[in-house]
Amino acid sequence: MVERLDRTLVAGSTVNLPYFGYFELEDGKIKIWRDYFDLATYTNALTEALASN
Repeated sequence: MVERLDRTLVAGSTVNLPYFGYFELEDGKIKIWRDYFDLATYTNALTEALASN
């Protein structure tokens, strides 16, 4: 399991999106990888970034 913060530049503003990732390994390789995030958090951040321009 891993938590991360993806940062994207939108219309000159930084948009942060927290993620939770889950992956399973098999024989030292990634077998399954899933990412989870809250769409409302991303939508709100995009709206704020676009409104500030």
